[in-house]
This record gives sequence, C-alpha cells and structure tokens, in this order.
Amino acid sequence: MFHNYTEEIAWLRSKLEQNPNSMLYARLADRYIQMDEIETAEQIVKDRIASQNGYSTPHLILAKCFIKANRFDEADQELKKAIQIEPNCLQARKLQCDIKERIGMDAEVRSGYEAILALDPLDAATKQFLDLVNSSQEETFAPLMEPEFGEETEAAVEPVSELTDAAEVIAEPEPEILETESVVEPEAD
Repeated sequence: MFHNYTEEIAWLRSKLEQNPNSMLYARLADRYIQMDEIETAEQIVKDRIASQNGYSTPHLILAKCFIKANRFDEADQELKKAIQIEPNCLQARKLQCDIKERIGMDAEVRSGYEAILALDPLDAATKQFLDLVNSSQEETFAPLMEPEFGEETEAAVEPVSELTDAAEVIAEPEPEILETESVVEPEAD
C-alpha cells in the first residue's frame, strides 16, 4: 500500500487527526522508531499512555523506544508493566530476553526463553535458540565431563540440564491423527 515510511506516516497522522483515540498511534510510533526518530516516537506514546490504561501496547512501544536508545533499565520497567497487564505477552517477554542478552545476563536469558517456551511450546525460533545455547554450554563444559584416562566411559558425569520442565513440554508426543475412511453412499435413483 505504501512505498515508504513517509507516505505511511502521513496517512497515519491524518487518521489520528480524525480519531485521536485510535490505536494507530502505536503503528505511527513504531514507524518513527524504524526511522530512528526515537524522541518523536516516545512523545507520541507518552501523549496517549494515560488514555490507554489497561493495554500493554503503549508499554511495548515505549520499551522499543528505550531499547533503541540503549536505555535498558527504562525499557525493562515498561516491559514489566506490559507483562503485569498481559502476563502471556510473548513479545514483551522476548524483548526482556533481548535486553538481558545485550547486557550479558546469560542465565536470565535462558530462563526467560524457557518461560516463553512454557507459554508457547511451538515457538520454533525460541526452541532453536535454546538448543543452540544448550549445545554451546555442553561444548564449553564437555572437557570437564570427559572420563579420566583409564576410567570407564559409563562413569562419566552426565551434564545436568536446567531445562527439564521446558524440554518436557516440547518433548510431549504429538497427538495421534487417526485416518478415517470416508464412506460415500450411492445416491438413490
């Protein structure tokens, strides 16, 4: 529909002039974030946050502004508000993991992604990320777990996984799909 953000921003602004309470402010602010106009995006959200009480969206958009500006503490506070409003908000949880990854809180990143998988066990990207983290962790500690020269291989210490709960959720067997034969009755003449 739009060839660039400038056209879309003009259209969104006109719609917001017609209906100032429209949720389109979130898309408008998001476009400004993508154009690196963080202060404009932040102001758009702050002007509407009071009227959007009870919605997680303004907190998510504000958190995106803060993340883009490397204001991680403020972003985390907004994400906590979004999760308080909507506990199963996967986007807020993923943004929290992104912040924790950027500041090097690896254990919190893993537990955050485990929580996401507990909410959405079919999230392939999160599962793939956790698999990668776990495989790199096992490689890091692999030399410590190898048996000493002359010891039996079975005596080696197995790596302890902190992901048993999330892994069990993922490892649940898929429901069996029963094939049924369709019987077509001949039509009576």
